[in-house]
This record gives sequence, C-alpha cells and structure tokens, in this order.
Amino acid sequence: MVVMGAGGCAREAVGADEGAGADDGADVGAGADVGAGADVGAGADVGALTEVVGPAIDLTACRVTGSDRIPLPEASGAALIDAAGRRILLVADSGNAGRALVIDLVAGQSKGLVLPLGDGAGDDVEGLERAPDGRIFGLTSSGYLRAWMPLTEAADGFTLVLGPVAVSDDPDWVCDPFGVNCAANFEGICIHPASATLGPAACAGWAASKARGELVCLRVDGSGYRLDPAIRVPVTEPERLSGCAYEPRAPYRLVAVGNLFAASALWEVDIPATGTATMREFQERGAGNQEAVLLLPDGHLQSFGDAQDFLADESPRTTFECH
Repeated sequence: MVVMGAGGCAREAVGADEGAGADDGADVGAGADVGAGADVGAGADVGALTEVVGPAIDLTACRVTGSDRIPLPEASGAALIDAAGRRILLVADSGNAGRALVIDLVAGQSKGLVLPLGDGAGDDVEGLERAPDGRIFGLTSSGYLRAWMPLTEAADGFTLVLGPVAVSDDPDWVCDPFGVNCAANFEGICIHPASATLGPAACAGWAASKARGELVCLRVDGSGYRLDPAIRVPVTEPERLSGCAYEPRAPYRLVAVGNLFAASALWEVDIPATGTATMREFQERGAGNQEAVLLLPDGHLQSFGDAQDFLADESPRTTFECH
C-alpha cells in the first residue's frame, strides 16, 4: 500500500507484525493481570505520579510495572488535562452518555463526572487527546469531533467549546452522526503536541481507523481538525487498531495500540517527512482489550482496556515504565 508523504512524495508503508493477532474468542483480560483484590472504588487510590530522573529509553522496551482497575466502564479514550500530566481524563464509549473519570495522579484519587456532549451526534466517544492550546478533543466512531476546555482544578469540570462537527463530508469516512462503528470506525485521535512547528505540509495529527487498520492524517481546519485521507499509514490488519497517542515532550514519539484481536499490542510508529513509515512492536502487552493509551511526561505509559460487561463499572489499566 502506498501512502503519500508530507512533502507530496509517495512512500511505501510497512505494516506491523501480522502474527500478533488473537483468536476471536480471546480472553478480554489477556495482556493485563487484573487479579482479585485489584479493584478500586470511586475516589479510591488509583496510583500516584512519581518524579522520574533519567533519559527516555527505547519505547519498545518499556516494561510493565503494574495492573489494576479504574472506576469507569468501557474506557475508550484518555488524555492529559494539563501539560504537566498532573491530572488525566478518561471517557466511556457508547451507551454511557459522556460518562468520564478524572484521575489526579499526584494525589492518587479519582472523581467521576459527565462530559457535556451538545446536540447533533451520539455518545460513542472513542478517542481523546489534548491539543497544544489546552483543549481536549474527542472523536466518535462515526467521525464527529468535539472539544472541551477544563474548568478550574477545584471544579473538576469541562465545558464544550466545539462541535459536534464531522471531520469529513465523504461517506466513506464519516457516517450517521448517531451511528456506532460505521464507515471508517474511528477508535482514536492523536494530535502532535508541537504541531505549529511542523510546517504547512505536515499532518497536525492522526485519526485511528479500526475498519482500515490505518492512521489517517488530520489537518488544522479553523478551530478544529479535518481529515485528509490522501495521507494514510497502515499499522495493522483491519479491525485491530484501537488508539494512538503522542509523547507529550520532545522527541514527540507516536504510539499506536491494538485491541484483543491484536492481543493488545503496542507499536512505536515512525512517520518521516519523506521515505518509509515503520512500526516497531513493544516487547510487552497492554491492558486486556486495549482501547486507549496515554504517555505521561514523567516517563510512564498507561494502557486502558474496554472490559465491556466482564468488569461491570470498571476497566483494566496496565502501567509501563519507559525510562
């Protein structure tokens, strides 16, 4: 498959290891050791942020340091709330009407809330990402974009400042605004933390298409982002891709993740301005039925899974150390 480069040159994309798939009947807990007694209740200790000293290592060598559960069902998207990574936001997908969770990584506490969704599109928010201006963007599986701005830290709330708005007019990519898992079936969004420095030809971010197994270019469009399907990066086989995220500090490396059909694999994705895009698979696996990933400024990575009905109102989390 040929992918157009940022400079207009065609480049051949190299897919991830296709042998990483799982059987259709794979255990939703595969890749995340979520044992009895690992439960955490609302407002419970969910892991504190620790200061890390030392250079970043090869991301594919990140090692798992723990697994637990967070008090949110069907976690599908994760984002930093502040650039320092003190607090993070997670959202549940369809049927949960914007249900979300704020985790204070410094205090090790969590608080549930509901994100305002506005009118005109459904609640299947499948990806979250913090933009350079501090807004948090959410993308539905049907291709509709929203953005929220955090209120004060004391309020722990968010106001809807954009959307819902379609990322494309092409029915091959965007479908019924209240649809679920249709057209490209987007499962994630990742926005470059320093996109203003990339130049006009570069993509500002990517939308992760589960149906195609590809990252699809996003360009700045007014106060939001617009899909540019001319630039696509194949990551894995169709139906396996479930999210992506950028490293929040230089060198701003990009990570894509897979669901249970990819055995919760993670890949570092290198997309040069010209030449060949490459995928390098992590040595370890993410949370069971991995749906979201988040890289923290302190050198940790957190992977979140959608346990559907298996864990009731909880979702599995796996933490990696990357320093």
